[in-house]
Amino acid sequence: MDKAVQLYSKGGNKRRAMDLALKHNLAHMIDDISSGVGDGDDPEVLKQSVDFLTNNGQFDKAVEIMISLGDLDEALNTAERHNVSLKEEWANKLIPPSANDPMKKRERTEILMRIAKLVKKQGNFKFAAKVYTLANEKIKGLKCLLKSSDMRAVTSFAQTARSTEVWVMAGNFLRNQNWHNDPDIMKTIIQFYSKAKSYESLSNFYNECAQVEIDEFGAYEKALEAMIEAKRQLDKSDATNKAQKQNMLLTKIRYLEQFCEARQALNVGNSEGMAQIALTLVDAPGVEDAIQLGDVYSMLIKHYCQKSDPQHAY
Repeated sequence: MDKAVQLYSKGGNKRRAMDLALKHNLAHMIDDISSGVGDGDDPEVLKQSVDFLTNNGQFDKAVEIMISLGDLDEALNTAERHNVSLKEEWANKLIPPSANDPMKKRERTEILMRIAKLVKKQGNFKFAAKVYTLANEKIKGLKCLLKSSDMRAVTSFAQTARSTEVWVMAGNFLRNQNWHNDPDIMKTIIQFYSKAKSYESLSNFYNECAQVEIDEFGAYEKALEAMIEAKRQLDKSDATNKAQKQNMLLTKIRYLEQFCEARQALNVGNSEGMAQIALTLVDAPGVEDAIQLGDVYSMLIKHYCQKSDPQHAY
């Protein structure tokens, strides 16, 4: 019987092929008959196949045929009800064309939101972001891209957006990337926060930059520059507890300035001057929030060794 069904189908008599397949419950042949559906296929044959496929739990194939028949509402309902994985080609056919009529606009947006939620649920975050954007839901679109962890896609999306919230969210996402080894990412973070006028975020980022300069490179001069910029950005912000945060940054700046001064003194041979500053730093309250005490002790040890004073060096 399989051979007969196959011959009828290939010969163009899909109605007869479908009748035989349904009569003999040839589920695997139903799929073959209805595959590659097109405008010239017999609608009655296709409707019969939809019923059979639905009753047999082959919902993905049923949805494809529903779309080809123009039964878009039922196709989307079935996809949602049975969590059918929507191919982008199918989803695009489910989206109504743009319209100026308010009712049609609203209907289009509702369908876009339904499709976006479905493909997001299925893990197709990039396509979900695209559909959310068509529905003018840029924040939801960006959140989908953030789930995809695609840095280029997130950056590209934010660069074309005109939303303060999008810029801040994108900047926050990039701060969790390997920005300290990639100057381009660092510049993009600053760009997004600047466009959003998120001065407190900029301040926090420059503070973080200063810490990286110290922890990874021992570059205290660069750290000082970053900390001064952090203070400058905080001054422009409307941060809560602003005065307290400003005082904290000023304290860090003072300690960094003292450390840089001590190291400069050591570099020009003023070992005693360095030691005087370094000993002050060692006992300063909260100094470890600004500098690495190990770096201070390293200079002192060098100083006392040069003076042949192993007891103080120890």
